[in-house]
Amino acid sequence: MKQPITAGDRIRAMATRSFIEERYRHETPSSAALMLKAADVMPGGNTRTTSYYPPYPVVIERGDGPW
Repeated sequence: MKQPITAGDRIRAMATRSFIEERYRHETPSSAALMLKAADVMPGGNTRTTSYYPPYPVVIERGDGPW
């Protein structure tokens, strides 16, 4: 039988996501800066809402054909 989710479980889950997001932000400052720059020229800084995951979308420096 599956155990019910407790308030403590929810709090631990929120803290974990917060830690992961903070680490992500710490390790991707260039992506955050590029997102701010993109927001000056595109609504929301992103034209592909399907690839947006908070706190900011993936930023790809360049592409060549399918790569």
